[in-house]
Amino acid sequence: MAIEGNRQEAYTEIQQMLDQEPVPDVTCTASDTVTALPSSVRDIAVNYCQNAKKIGESHGLTMVQFNTITASAQADPDLQRRIQNEMIRLQR
Repeated sequence: MAIEGNRQEAYTEIQQMLDQEPVPDVTCTASDTVTALPSSVRDIAVNYCQNAKKIGESHGLTMVQFNTITASAQADPDLQRRIQNEMIRLQR
């Protein structure tokens, strides 16, 4: 949940800075996606990736593990539902 909140903030900030341009896909474990960003928004993405890494590690996950879970959830509706239910439970 902490990573998602940070991701949304970074996405919104990048979106505002790019104005009408679409926000490029960024994968923290693929440095070429970060370096391909316009220099005006690259620092936002780098800061997000560093924070996401710290948050994941504080919960015992590497970025690769986190990304694997994310990709699995996108491909598996049951897993996605279970994750969403757990997030709702944690917010209470």
